[in-house]
Amino acid sequence: MIYSDIHEFCDDLEHKGDLQRIGVEVDSDLEIAAIVNRVNKQCSINKALIFERVKGSKYPLAINLFGSKARMAMALGSNDVAEIARRLSDDLSRRIESTDGKANTFWQWINQPVFSPKIISSAVCQDRTATGNPDLTEIPALRCWPEEGGRFFTLPQVYTRDPETGVVNCGMYRIQVHSKNSAGIHWGPFSDGAKHYRKNSAQGLRTPVTIVLGGDPALLYTASAPIPSGVDEVRFAAYLRQQPVQMTPCQTNDLMAPVGADWILEGYVEPGREMLEGPFGNHTGYYDTTKPVPLFSVERITQRVQPLYPCTLVGPPPMEDCFMAKASEIIFLPLVQQDHPEVKTLYQPMETIFHPCTFVGIRERECGKGRQVIRQLWEGNWFKRAKLLVVVDENTPLNDTSTLFWRVINRARFDKDVIIDGGRMGIDATGIQNDDTDSTERRRQMVSDPTIEKIVDRRWKEYGF
Repeated sequence: MIYSDIHEFCDDLEHKGDLQRIGVEVDSDLEIAAIVNRVNKQCSINKALIFERVKGSKYPLAINLFGSKARMAMALGSNDVAEIARRLSDDLSRRIESTDGKANTFWQWINQPVFSPKIISSAVCQDRTATGNPDLTEIPALRCWPEEGGRFFTLPQVYTRDPETGVVNCGMYRIQVHSKNSAGIHWGPFSDGAKHYRKNSAQGLRTPVTIVLGGDPALLYTASAPIPSGVDEVRFAAYLRQQPVQMTPCQTNDLMAPVGADWILEGYVEPGREMLEGPFGNHTGYYDTTKPVPLFSVERITQRVQPLYPCTLVGPPPMEDCFMAKASEIIFLPLVQQDHPEVKTLYQPMETIFHPCTFVGIRERECGKGRQVIRQLWEGNWFKRAKLLVVVDENTPLNDTSTLFWRVINRARFDKDVIIDGGRMGIDATGIQNDDTDSTERRRQMVSDPTIEKIVDRRWKEYGF
């Protein structure tokens, strides 16, 4: 099923028995986060949650919507995320070509009209406009950890436009509510949103920004996915859901917002105008320190008649975002293979917070291939900030942690198979070695004699077992 908004998604989850409503009043200051943290850590009760009565707010709150493999697949209109990866692999194998017959990348291919958004002039997300001064504090944003510096929107879509190319970016950056009409945007220095802000600021121009809460579940995923710079997340969402995303024009700027949105916050960021953001409890189990971030000024807030505020809890794994990241691990493998055909498998452990650590299974053919792949992956978009890249042979079971670490530690020669590049480390644990005379050799793996194994199979009961 393709969902146009989180309301349809929640209805379907509830029908399947995978959503729980909490009818008693609960505080958005620490209490909701403590509940969700327990739910995430206990698989027996891990459901999507709707808090119907949030203390001090007239709006209900939805959380943990993507907090399982099944719910993540449902959000993308599939029974299994692997089905999407297989479809993507099939599309790539049929040669995505441009009109001149040359091979296109997937990201060029999704620029075709079939993936263009469908523009709707009037939408339910603009049924109500805040009268008087817009008030961000009416939305029940969470404070999740005791030392956090305030309340944060943790599942927003942040839309900006590149002033040079006109390409729109939809990114997921945490937003700290500062006042009724202002908030701090924490976009990383390498993000497209930050690039657009720097380009506008260099010309003394303010940056138009639209922040969306709610909307199409597939778009919520693509806003957080590791998509290359300059690629339209709305088109990628259309590919995933196999149906165009409906968008509507904003009222105060030239950006667009998804028709299924619950709130649309329209505003801008002035060059050099900042606020102190944080501390913020992050995936690592530690607080991000207080830092200055660009200040978002609200011009207009529109919303649907009965909005539902979606958010997520950030903290030590397993958390909801782990299942979003695992979906990327599966979906993006065919795209990695398009650029690196020798890559067979990927594994990003939850415990290492995904992107900082990746294990890669490759078809190793020659000495040095593992180290070559490490450097090539660092040069790409998805792995360039990976603190640790470990390359193993394709037969290493990446989902068997015990065997994986046993092979890495015993195959890699740390004096020759480790690459240090600034704050990054790569390990070639493929097992192909180059000795001091430059002759290539492979360590011979111990394997039981198959003839003896058959004898043991036949005589097993005879031994008394």
